[in-house]
Amino acid sequence: MPRVAISAEFLKAMTNIPKSEQKKVREFTEKFRSDPTKASINYEAIHDVRDKKVRTVRIGLDYRAVVIHPPKGDVYLLVWVDHHDEAMRWAKKKVFEINSETGALQIVDTEFITHKEEKVAVEEKEKRESGLFDAFTDKQLQQLGVPKLLLPSVRLLKDDNELEEFKEHLPDEAYEGLLSIAAGMSFEETLEELGHEVNQKVDTDDFAKALDNPDTKRRFAAVESSEELLEMLNAPLAKWRVFLHPSQEKIVKGNFNGPVRVLGGAGTGKTVVAMHRARYLLENKYTKAGDKILFVTYTSNLAKAIKQQLFSLLSEQDQKRVDVTTVHSLASRLLRQFDTEFQTLNSETKSKVEEAWNIAISMDELGLDEIFYRDEWEEVVQANGVHTEREYLTVKRLGRGTRINRLQRKKIWKVFEDYRSFLNRHHIKEWVDVVREARLLIENGRLTLPYQAVIVDEAQDLHPEDYKFLRAVVSEKANDLFIVGDSHQRIYKNKVVLGQCGINVRGGRSKKLKINYRTTEQIRKWAVTLLNNNQYDDLDGGIDEQNGYKSLLQGLEPEDCHFSTLEEELRFIQDFINSAILNGAELSSICIVARSNRLLETVYAPMLHQDHIPYVIIDPQLSEQGEGVRLATMHRVKGLEFSRVVIASVNKGIAPPRHLLAKAHDEVAKEDVLMREKSLLYVAATRARDYLLITSYGERSSILKF
Repeated sequence: MPRVAISAEFLKAMTNIPKSEQKKVREFTEKFRSDPTKASINYEAIHDVRDKKVRTVRIGLDYRAVVIHPPKGDVYLLVWVDHHDEAMRWAKKKVFEINSETGALQIVDTEFITHKEEKVAVEEKEKRESGLFDAFTDKQLQQLGVPKLLLPSVRLLKDDNELEEFKEHLPDEAYEGLLSIAAGMSFEETLEELGHEVNQKVDTDDFAKALDNPDTKRRFAAVESSEELLEMLNAPLAKWRVFLHPSQEKIVKGNFNGPVRVLGGAGTGKTVVAMHRARYLLENKYTKAGDKILFVTYTSNLAKAIKQQLFSLLSEQDQKRVDVTTVHSLASRLLRQFDTEFQTLNSETKSKVEEAWNIAISMDELGLDEIFYRDEWEEVVQANGVHTEREYLTVKRLGRGTRINRLQRKKIWKVFEDYRSFLNRHHIKEWVDVVREARLLIENGRLTLPYQAVIVDEAQDLHPEDYKFLRAVVSEKANDLFIVGDSHQRIYKNKVVLGQCGINVRGGRSKKLKINYRTTEQIRKWAVTLLNNNQYDDLDGGIDEQNGYKSLLQGLEPEDCHFSTLEEELRFIQDFINSAILNGAELSSICIVARSNRLLETVYAPMLHQDHIPYVIIDPQLSEQGEGVRLATMHRVKGLEFSRVVIASVNKGIAPPRHLLAKAHDEVAKEDVLMREKSLLYVAATRARDYLLITSYGERSSILKF
């Protein structure tokens, strides 16, 4: 049976066609997929075409699809669609060939090559400056992914700037390989990162095999069903749904003998990988009607967004076999099957919790303040599952700055006993207790869950008790737990060592994503530099370094602007937004980020209103929020992305808030506040794809002094 594949270029071109014509394209594409050999599909050759495999097919009166039918095998490729003349012009100078070293199917624009070949001929007669890749043979460059036709052009590149200018003419893998070499990585390290084998046998006429090559899958997706085709055509710009990077695909489709941990900096596609992993497991590993997968993240807002995106990847049947939720939500639902009276910490119970602490601390005999007790309770007692005085006397107090002896621990424990006793009398449970009690129900055999695997997103923000719960939710076996996260983005206090929670990810089950697809290299560097003076854990007791973390996009340097007064800052932001609008930016592609809702509502929303610019304060509960500049807090902007981001009021006393520093009872606690504040700013900065503006007035925040 003929095999049909669609290129990313085809999906991109389709979005530029008038919507009135897109229906005809969809109808033709479905007809083509079902049987590209039908007599009614009239293939026409193009005169003076560079690649003899190129054909066009008429769609209606004015549009044509460009099709490739290799002479060997039964493969058909849809590569472009456009108005008649433009389609012919696009196709004439393109070559579609298999790289003889990597086996990947590549698209090469020969119009640019012709110009370069003439330049090479001229420079061969003159003394040529040393090239950026003179140390490598043609074969090595092809092993990186450079098409043979582009070798003379690559030989002319003299520096990073010329490589960046040449990027649009290179296949993605070739650019990534050359960029890594230019950045100082060895040839062997670069090949390993790309996943390229050396000295493999490649049949340059076998397009069927080439379609299975990981690099080919960056550009082409084989279409196996009408449902899959419909999914592609309905959301052609969301190419990540179809085209995974080879390093991502290798992880997504891996067969692992136990839990897997995937680390990666902001923008490396961790959530995308997690969603594709869920799809892969449902379609290939756990395929029975009763098999279910649990997908958890930290907040309900993120869970809602992930569910919407994940379900767009899945068939209607598979959607019923995956639950997307938070640990808190699932644990609460399970526990309520046995206890319907308990209340959790929320706005209604807040006053009771405050009363509990006031009563408990009134029993203090050591002169310690409430902040110490609360932090000790959260970071030592609850983090380690301590329930008795005996356990508290021996537990390690890692990360706590105030030293206490055994006698002091005994007196401190009396305060904790009073606090817990008050909560119990009023049927109030902290979330850690809800999760712990739900886990015990599973471990004691009182609950049986249907899940075959668990996918964990935003892993850095989960509590150790959450991981113990998830370990109990699914039995230990191959492909049981898939955990993605980045401690550089930890904006809550929770820290975890997976090994101490019964989750072993050592050795080959620890993976890393290094390529940033969201932000420019300039924005990435600014954000990473913000964190450089701190060490970040790898979720398992080690250190996570960002060696090799890079972006493939280039752009303008972020602007860090300080002003004497708020009025000056506001005028500058107004000018920035109005300039963006004049340059054609959509309002929804601009986001103003501030530390608190109060700042958004009392400072930046009135600024936009005064300038008659529509705005929307982001509400994650709404799928459609209307047109307008987006406003979001640093916490709320997590998981989103925008072309232009303004991070405003990064002032002393605001970032971090003055009250958080005031609560820090020792230097260790103060340093922890500053570290999490930097991570929060890092998260906000890496929401920007193209432009990043950071503003402050009065006295700048200390976290900007790096």
